[in-house]
Amino acid sequence: MNEDPEAPNYDARLKIIRSLHNGSRGPKLSDATERDWGGEPVAGHPERLSRYKTGGNIRGDHPLNLCTATLALNAFALTGESK
Repeated sequence: MNEDPEAPNYDARLKIIRSLHNGSRGPKLSDATERDWGGEPVAGHPERLSRYKTGGNIRGDHPLNLCTATLALNAFALTGESK
């Protein structure tokens, strides 16, 4: 909801969440690396990073961001508060 100026995850003009990776540190707007997707390398498991080589571009809204709608609905259903 862009209440934290340090984490502008939502673009109110375009009405989208700005990145697939977002959170308290804001959206990740640069291309993702294998480590962003797979974490730190694990000895004996090189596939952990290589399987993410094609998942680089995460800017813009994504269907997974639709989960935020259920978060808001659940919060409203539980509390009755509009925010």
